[in-house]
Amino acid sequence: LGNTNFNVSIGTPYLLFYGKDNIGNTSTTNSNNYIWDTKPVLSITNPIPNSWLTNSSYLFSGWASNSIGEVTGVYFSTNGIDYSLAIGLTNWSTNVNLTLLENKTNMFYVFASNQYGYITTNIQTNYIDFTAPVIGIINPVQNSIISGNITYSGSNIDTFAKISGFWYRTNSGNFIP
Repeated sequence: LGNTNFNVSIGTPYLLFYGKDNIGNTSTTNSNNYIWDTKPVLSITNPIPNSWLTNSSYLFSGWASNSIGEVTGVYFSTNGIDYSLAIGLTNWSTNVNLTLLENKTNMFYVFASNQYGYITTNIQTNYIDFTAPVIGIINPVQNSIISGNITYSGSNIDTFAKISGFWYRTNSGNFIP
């Protein structure tokens, strides 16, 4: 009969093999193997996806795990360029300089590897904007002498982020939308 092929489940099966010839002689042997074909699990916990980052550097962090075996590395990249080793394995972090990423949508990639050569990748989008909106008053012209009721007009412009509101106040009163 020679060779026999069969499938076993993922995990740590203990297998006992029993053989017998046609005159009744028997033999046994066992095998204890680790069968694993699962990728590590990986998460970015800070910052949250699709959030706006407004500082020139930011600490990205998260976790990685593997149910059998070990996570062997966590690597980080901005926009898929130049992966670098993050600090830590099960709890990882990396400080990212955002100064050259301003006013654009950026993709941040993290991948984790395990001792079996499997890799998991996590990708998230964040938006980077360090610039406040520019407010301009068109009417009346600065330092004009006015009397009676007048309508002010102007602009509130941001080249990247959406404008969420515009408020005014007179003298030291409360801001009014």
